[in-house]
Amino acid sequence: MKKYYFILLIGISALFNSCVYDFEEGSDISFRTISRRVEGKWYIRGVWVNGIDSSGYFPYNQYTQKDSLTLEFIFNEDYNTEKVSYIKSSVDYRLDRDSKWTVRNDLKRIQIINNIRGFDPIFFEIKTASYWKIIGCRNKRLVFDLSEYYSNSNKREKATKSIRILLIAA
Repeated sequence: MKKYYFILLIGISALFNSCVYDFEEGSDISFRTISRRVEGKWYIRGVWVNGIDSSGYFPYNQYTQKDSLTLEFIFNEDYNTEKVSYIKSSVDYRLDRDSKWTVRNDLKRIQIINNIRGFDPIFFEIKTASYWKIIGCRNKRLVFDLSEYYSNSNKREKATKSIRILLIAA
């Protein structure tokens, strides 16, 4: 009988360990994957540049005003002929389905392929792919660090500014 309890204990601990995600803003326990928690519509509520709250200053204030910008992460929907995860953005009142995204669980990063038009001139240099480091990922709160990106040569580079954005679920 002890053998069954031991096997049950090992199974429960393995299940629990797979549900814990360790982020800079504290560990999080969830039965949903990171992709599923990122999925949904988000408003930008804060922008920090080099550790300074820049939400009220131009050009970032245009992204943090009420209902001024939404990012909607759509997970594996039929898009043309394949199932993809893409981002709809309300920047400049136009929707953009050209940006695809995927989660790299091993790096705790979201890879954005083809940056979001209208969003990248201020936050990024124009590049083919960027990695948004996940700092915090809760049900209603998501924090990204946008300071790393990959250039066309596929070499990882560091952006000139450290930019963090806080998103709140819509």
